[in-house]
Amino acid sequence: MGIKEKVQPYDRFTYGIIPGLLVPVLLFVFLAKMHYPYVEDFTATVWRMYDNGMLGNHLLMSVMPSMLFVFVLYKLEAFRFASGVILGAMPFLISAIFMM
Repeated sequence: MGIKEKVQPYDRFTYGIIPGLLVPVLLFVFLAKMHYPYVEDFTATVWRMYDNGMLGNHLLMSVMPSMLFVFVLYKLEAFRFASGVILGAMPFLISAIFMM
């Protein structure tokens, strides 16, 4: 039994929305804490990134792992799961584009 057959039972649209939303949020928090460790308040960190013009770049970087995951899912022919991941990551992509 190959990996494509193992993925097929999980090929659901709703299964893809969850990692599509969670992965960019978690990576954005990680990037914010890594680049601004001296600021305790998360909203102050976001405002500082917005003032510096780095918010769009950080949002775009937080979406990249999701897009890599979509690439892998398309190679495994799990199209519905990949569509859910793209839909979950779409708010971050749209925000990143308008912040650039």
